[in-house]
Amino acid sequence: FLLRILVSYPSALLIARYGPKRATLLSNVLFVPALIALSQIPLLGVAGLAVYGVFQAFSVAIYDIAYNVGFSKVHHPEYAGKELGYMQMLDQVARGASPVIGGFIAYWYGPQATFVVASLLFAAASVPLLFSPELVRTRQLLDFRSLPWRKIRSSMLGAAGLGADFIGSTIMWQLFVAIVIFGTNSSVVYAELGVLASLSIAVG
Repeated sequence: FLLRILVSYPSALLIARYGPKRATLLSNVLFVPALIALSQIPLLGVAGLAVYGVFQAFSVAIYDIAYNVGFSKVHHPEYAGKELGYMQMLDQVARGASPVIGGFIAYWYGPQATFVVASLLFAAASVPLLFSPELVRTRQLLDFRSLPWRKIRSSMLGAAGLGADFIGSTIMWQLFVAIVIFGTNSSVVYAELGVLASLSIAVG
């Protein structure tokens, strides 16, 4: 997460020059080696974790900025709230379905299989980006000197709170449940965690 902070500035420069669509395509491509490295941690050890961390940081930083820049430019001025609502619903459906699907794939075929499937899905998600136009002007120059820091301070604090909540309620909580409550004696823990996570998201 500290690395993600450091790569946000070059990510913003990249998006300003090439546009959010190409940046989203790049973020998808970068996440594939991250998932492959994660699946090979039993063989590579700390080196695999380091490769995962670097590629994941770049991928997520680029994607998050590109997503927000792209939406800010292409949303309908009168129906932006409705469009955001649709995006939130699609996001929640995907978040609700993916843990149970991934959990059972890991249970049946092993955890490495989930990373292979996820890599294929990221590659497939890149295909539409190859055939759609860039809707944002490219080759722009960023100037942060005129950024109204006082006006966006409260938004930055809110975003930090949301980020901490997301990490605590998803990654940290799921690790705690997997290790302390269920135990990690067998691969059935992946299916149990997946069902529990999907139920939690559905109820929420």
